[in-house]
Amino acid sequence: MTTDHPVQTLTFYPFAYALLDEEVASHCWYCLRETCTTNQLRKCSTCKVALYCDKKCQNLGWSDHVAECKAFLNNKDIVGDCSPTILPVEVRMLARIVWRYKCILKDNKFVSSEGFSLNRSSKRSIMEICDHAEDIRRDSYAIDKFESIYQKLTLCYDKKHICDKETVFQLHCRNFINRHSISDLDYMKEIAKGLFLDLCAYNHSCAPNAVYTCSSFVATLRSLSKDVDLNNISTTFYTYIDLLLSKQLRRKLLSETWYFKCYCTRCSDVNDHLLTSIRCFECNHAIMIFDEKDSLKTEATCNCGHKITEEVINRALILMRSLDTIVSNLPDDNDPKDKLQFLTDLAAKHKHLLHGSNIYYVKIFQSIIGLLDPVRDSSDLLKYHEQSIDCMKLCFPNRHPALAYHFMNMGIFSRRLNDDRRAENYLKQAYDMLKFSLGEDHSMTKKCVDWLEKR
Repeated sequence: MTTDHPVQTLTFYPFAYALLDEEVASHCWYCLRETCTTNQLRKCSTCKVALYCDKKCQNLGWSDHVAECKAFLNNKDIVGDCSPTILPVEVRMLARIVWRYKCILKDNKFVSSEGFSLNRSSKRSIMEICDHAEDIRRDSYAIDKFESIYQKLTLCYDKKHICDKETVFQLHCRNFINRHSISDLDYMKEIAKGLFLDLCAYNHSCAPNAVYTCSSFVATLRSLSKDVDLNNISTTFYTYIDLLLSKQLRRKLLSETWYFKCYCTRCSDVNDHLLTSIRCFECNHAIMIFDEKDSLKTEATCNCGHKITEEVINRALILMRSLDTIVSNLPDDNDPKDKLQFLTDLAAKHKHLLHGSNIYYVKIFQSIIGLLDPVRDSSDLLKYHEQSIDCMKLCFPNRHPALAYHFMNMGIFSRRLNDDRRAENYLKQAYDMLKFSLGEDHSMTKKCVDWLEKR
């Protein structure tokens, strides 16, 4: 536990980690530092695939890379390529876990080396963490995925680097259920997967009171309020999923991936159904179409007395399902201007039925935001961010970095529009959240300070 920060923090090191496929050419495979070009990194002299900052990182990363180094060469022969081929992250990650487990089990020489053991100890062993093995055996999709990964393992990795199939399966289950996303330093995108044996002891909540951030492969758990005791795993929660989802989708995702139904404070709060609310035709207030038991209502009445019929409720439900599919499957090759016009028309078409806090409606705004220029389109960006704020506040707890980032963006757009009073209001709120949740030294907090000081 650190004591030099006003917010309680705990630091965790991974049992194993691996870069995502799309990040392997731009990051050091040991410390995960990002570079602009591959030429700035040092290649492994054997496989010519793994990249490192320098000799030190290469030496420290060798115990993780030794098994996959030969596997890349073997994969080249299997697929018929002229040069070694990188295996998918699912294969690389499991292989690193299996090899590390085997080394620890057999007291391999690597266990005493700095590269193998540097800060990598945990209170729990890998076989002590949750596995859901029987659930995975009964899940045809999950078991097929394991078989595919295992086939690549046995084809490419030497027998001395892997265990028997049942042991590999048990390790796969623990990896599949407990692994974490490793983000970049800015907390903006996922760059790797990591298995942190002690961090995964904490349970999920859709209303988390903690978040974890990453610096290199090191994860830091941070509280979101002063009364959180991070040492108490029964009262500290972070989220396993994207929080910008309706209760129905959150529960579906958690059930399909982690095999449990969530009953956290947010899932138990009837007001979470505001995320699927419709607009009152008379007073424009939000009307929830699901009841406290999560059942779809046959009719609903607004506080103003206006009644919503079953036909309107069903029409809204069908529309939300349709919007979820449309927004999630927009073709990447469409002309950005055409896509922007399509989404703008879509939002205008349905604004009279879906309330502004409806998450499926706000997802249209999120897609529009991604198509706009941050400087040229500041006015529209501010408008869509402000129209999304009620939904954001329903989805994210106070001080969450995602909420802070949203406020910071509103401040930046206001500043660019020379609305300094509005800018300072948003930026001060963002700064207070970021200072608490990420700390004063984080790049996002510093960026917020820079914009606060601009005039």
